Amino acid sequence: MLLLTNATVLTIPQFFRFAIDGMQSGAPAEHLRDIARILVLIAGAAAVFRVLSRVHLFFAGRDIEMDLRIEFYRHLTRQQPSFYRKHTTGDLLSRATADLTQVRMMLGPGVLNAINTVFAFLGAVPLMVLISPKLTLLSLACFPPALWVMRRLGKVLFSANRRVRDTAGDISRIVQENLVGAHVVRAFANESRQARLFDEHNRAYYDANIRLAWSRSGLARLGLTMANVAILVGLYFGTWDVLNERLTVGELVALVEYMALLSWPALALGWILAMWQRGSGAMSRLTEILDTPPTILSGIVRPDALDATIDIRSLTIEIGGRRILDGISLKIARGETVGVVGPVGSGKSVMAQALLRLVETPASQIFVGGVDVTQLDLDVLRGAFGYVPQEHVLFSRSLAENVAFGRPAASREDILEALARAAFLPDLRVLPLGIESPVGERGLTLSGGQKQRTTVARALLLDPPILLLDDALSSLDAETEAEIVDVLRRERKGRTTLIVSHRVSAVRHADTIVVIDEGRIIEQGSYDELLACRGLFARIAKRQELERGFDGDMRGGSR
Repeated sequence: MLLLTNATVLTIPQFFRFAIDGMQSGAPAEHLRDIARILVLIAGAAAVFRVLSRVHLFFAGRDIEMDLRIEFYRHLTRQQPSFYRKHTTGDLLSRATADLTQVRMMLGPGVLNAINTVFAFLGAVPLMVLISPKLTLLSLACFPPALWVMRRLGKVLFSANRRVRDTAGDISRIVQENLVGAHVVRAFANESRQARLFDEHNRAYYDANIRLAWSRSGLARLGLTMANVAILVGLYFGTWDVLNERLTVGELVALVEYMALLSWPALALGWILAMWQRGSGAMSRLTEILDTPPTILSGIVRPDALDATIDIRSLTIEIGGRRILDGISLKIARGETVGVVGPVGSGKSVMAQALLRLVETPASQIFVGGVDVTQLDLDVLRGAFGYVPQEHVLFSRSLAENVAFGRPAASREDILEALARAAFLPDLRVLPLGIESPVGERGLTLSGGQKQRTTVARALLLDPPILLLDDALSSLDAETEAEIVDVLRRERKGRTTLIVSHRVSAVRHADTIVVIDEGRIIEQGSYDELLACRGLFARIAKRQELERGFDGDMRGGSR
């Protein structure tokens, strides 16, 4: 379409030439009317071709933007936790929005104008040479030095655009962190300080955009000046050639028309370079992420059924150069309930995450159903678990949708049953819309205990062969905890259950209790056996019993 556009547009100066020279030679009016009709048809055809070229190329740019955004999102979902310690959410959001828009502009309007410029010069310059080689060379003589300057400015523009994108990511990060942690900011009376921090980054963003605008303006003005100088040179020397009868008036008009037609492509050179630098700068930020391979890769083994057994063999995990788990070995039979207890930072949660390969897990150290987890398909592995994480992750949807997150087709009755098993029904009565009540961003409208019971209900709804609770009862009062523990005791028949907790009351009913300290298993046995050993578990149990007694005395005194 662009080729046809240029082919039709480049014939217009020739018809001007025929018309003007025809008038000078006394051509009849019919001849001029025929030329006028042809010009109208050519202009109409050029308009149709131009519109079609934009439709196709602009839509192609949109399609590429959509595909890139999908690939970017999928790539992020495959990344390991260590990736998110290096890249903030605000920066990733900036890359997924503003940077992708710049790439789309480069691949849509940028590519269109680049191709159009090439076709325009390849078509117009030979036609100009046929009219006057001398005037063509004089007119185009300013292009090489101007292109050299443009190239230099393009490097400055690349750096300026990269700075804009980076500062935009900083602003997104600050806004995201302050909105999520707004209650903390207000609680510490830090609104003014955070506002000043935002103002500093906003000013840096403003300054970066000003520098970018100066660079872009320089490129645009240089292109326009180059085009105008070419036209002035052609007019000046062409007029002398007409006066000396080396050119006809029609030929001079055609030559000037070709120069005018090249003025936008010449101007577009600066615009294209600016857009190319912005787009390539944005693409470089995207490829930084896309070229970071995920370290947690899915295996290829997809068994029809996965036995609910867990075998951990000398599991050793290091994060950030620090050894978190050191030679953990543990066997859990199908249907067995195992409790894992230990001080804060002992590595309990990392062991739970390793079972699901949510952290980088070495090969041949964890086996589920007799299969190395690094060889298992991730969907199969994670589909065998009902996981309640330590952090209560809820989405900006209704309570029912959050409970049914892992099983979207669940019926209302199944959702209510899962909520009942998670001891949520008393709270359900005070929600304005029941299970259809929106929970807000990250469960903003729910208390900590309600969030925790929602995530427990989400796991119970799946009816998984392996239930994994990672400190899932820490935000509950003793009565609610006992109620949920009682549910777990009734449902654990035939289901393997692993309960990670720092509260011994949550694991009292477990068949086996494992005590972890500094990444190692230091005690293992039943509740009574561990109490009799008078080790770390007994000390933790004693301390927590004293704390509960102290809390009870305080509440009694307040009454």
